[in-house]
Order: sequence, then C-alpha cells, then structure tokens
Amino acid sequence: FIAWYKLYAKTYSREAFGARYSTFKKNLKFINDYNKGNHSVTVGLNEFADMTNEEFKANMLGFKKHHGHGRRHHGHPHEASHNITVPTSVDWSSKGAVTPVKNQ
Repeated sequence: FIAWYKLYAKTYSREAFGARYSTFKKNLKFINDYNKGNHSVTVGLNEFADMTNEEFKANMLGFKKHHGHGRRHHGHPHEASHNITVPTSVDWSSKGAVTPVKNQ
C-alpha cells in the first residue's frame, strides 16, 4: 500500500487513512481473485484503487453538462468530395496512433 500511495502521491487526513487503506485492500483482493480466473484480460492497480465502486462511478463516469453560456458554432456544413479514394480499413496501431489503455 505504501509503495502505491507514494507512486500516486496520495495524501489523506489522519481520519481518512484507515478507510482508504481498507478500500485499497478490498480492491486488491478483487484484482487478485479476478486475475486467478480464466479471463482474456488482466486487471491491476491504478490511481483509483483507494476508491469504492460508488465513489468511482460518482466521480469518474458520465457526462457532466456545462450550464454556462458557451458559444455555438454556426459554420458551414462540409460537402463530401467525390474525387477521393479512401481505404476500406485503417490499422491505427501500425501508424502509432493508438496509446496504451488508461484509467480503466
């Protein structure tokens, strides 16, 4: 826990430390149990390992609409060009455009 705590530069109040440590241990047990199974993926620790599922969902999932007075774009629609040839598929990984999985 301490190595993970330092890696992600976590700071807690004295009161919160015990609860975060307990949540971390539960999440670590889930990770270890899951990885023992026959799955096509493995899971591991990340910066969210001290959060409960409810905390993660409340803080990290979903679109939060900004209710301010934003500017709207009133541009011209693009017209499709009929003089181009496009490939039927593109392998973005081979072009270096795909990054490793983050924050899942």
